[in-house]
Amino acid sequence: MTSWRKNISGTWEKEELEKILVTSNYIDEKRINEISLISQAHVEEFYDIVNGIDEAFANANTITLLQRDGHFNSDREVWQAVAEDQSLVIVSEFRLDRDIRPGDTVTLGNSQKRVVAVAKYEGDSYEFPTSYGMWVSDKALSEFVSDERLITKTVLLKVDKAYSLADTAKSIEKEFTLNNIYPLINPTEMAVVNSSFILMFFSLFEGFNALATIIGIVGLMIVMIRVIRERRQQIGMLRAIGISPKLIYWSYLIEGAVIAVIGITIGIVVGAYGGDMMLQSLMNDANEEIERIEVIFPYVKIAVYYLGSLFLTLLLIALPARATMKLSPAEATRYIS
Repeated sequence: MTSWRKNISGTWEKEELEKILVTSNYIDEKRINEISLISQAHVEEFYDIVNGIDEAFANANTITLLQRDGHFNSDREVWQAVAEDQSLVIVSEFRLDRDIRPGDTVTLGNSQKRVVAVAKYEGDSYEFPTSYGMWVSDKALSEFVSDERLITKTVLLKVDKAYSLADTAKSIEKEFTLNNIYPLINPTEMAVVNSSFILMFFSLFEGFNALATIIGIVGLMIVMIRVIRERRQQIGMLRAIGISPKLIYWSYLIEGAVIAVIGITIGIVVGAYGGDMMLQSLMNDANEEIERIEVIFPYVKIAVYYLGSLFLTLLLIALPARATMKLSPAEATRYIS
């Protein structure tokens, strides 16, 4: 769903927006599958934002509900009920300051609302306020917001997938700007832009870590080559007393593997701890909303890096280790101690 958002303090209605689309010289109304007008207000008791939703939003949104009242058979039924019934409310886990569950009652202004669901918060929805906070019927906002000028409105438009989003966006932006409705916002693009700096920052560190890993692996291979050259006499003596070449090969391979496991493990632990410290530092300096974002440890990614580094290390260590199989027992007599 692509949204065009403007702070509207007047009495805009969905019918007026639909009329703009129908009479527009720039917009092909066939490209728009759904239009929804969301009213928003700030309520300090629980949440920064309370969203007043209509039937269109209830039928089109894809927000997942973590918990819902047992009287409803599906998430869609819950959203539809909230859009119709002014006494119901859905809360987001993102701004959940207390233990609120379906069936509880919350007070907004002078009215009480029954909680029918707790909605899941998606991390990439941080800058898109209609996806978190509280959701009530759009008719219910007037119960706890006395001044209509404090109510802003967000227009949500769902574009048909058969048409180009970029071309449709330009047409809608042109028409809506003429009617003082702006700015145009694509939630996906906005999330990418807002997170691009942090992603670039950590990708840079990730790249340096990968480079350091490669340098460490190559360095270990060079050390093993040097060790084998320095132990030629000892290897020759082992061959002379009947130790098989394969056993010598495996002994050096295991020696290198142990060093690799210790080094990679230390690197992973220190790197993960350092990354967590940087994240905590960034989040402590940020506002309250960012502090509430859950940090998910990338276990799968770390495991892939760990096993991949170990495999590459064993592969390169095997090269100098194989050289021990070519050494003859005569190597024991080439050196005088």
